[in-house]
Amino acid sequence: NDGLIDQLFNHKTDFLKLAQERDVPMDEDFVARWEKAREIIEGDNKGTWSDNWRYHSEEIKKIVPEIITAKKMFDTQFKNLVKLMKFGKRKIEEAKHPKKIRVLAFTHENLFTHWLSERWDESGMELGESFSFYFDPKQNLQANVRHKEGLTIEEETK
Repeated sequence: NDGLIDQLFNHKTDFLKLAQERDVPMDEDFVARWEKAREIIEGDNKGTWSDNWRYHSEEIKKIVPEIITAKKMFDTQFKNLVKLMKFGKRKIEEAKHPKKIRVLAFTHENLFTHWLSERWDESGMELGESFSFYFDPKQNLQANVRHKEGLTIEEETK
């Protein structure tokens, strides 16, 4: 069911119905909870997986406790990413390498969904979209999101 749960917030397709059409056996309790959650999503479909997850994950978590909410992911995984950026910066400085070092990281859009909404008033990431993080001269962690620069994320991750 874990792979299916990842598609609960899909804005176009009810993947449980597709599985049922293919006679994939499903637990009745799971099906009932899924259908209740899908009613919420389809009743207020925000048009993207990311926006459906952001808007509905808190309410749906009460029905499908297996999911991770957008806020919980921000509070755990996103904040851990920020800590890793700070750790990487410290290690790069300690190495005193003469050349500029850049670190690339790849992840799914869900890591950024809550942060984009709350901090930037933006919806989820587009396919292939990237964001840049950097330290300004005062050593504050900054971000570049959709041509908006210089907005610190520091206060959100303490």
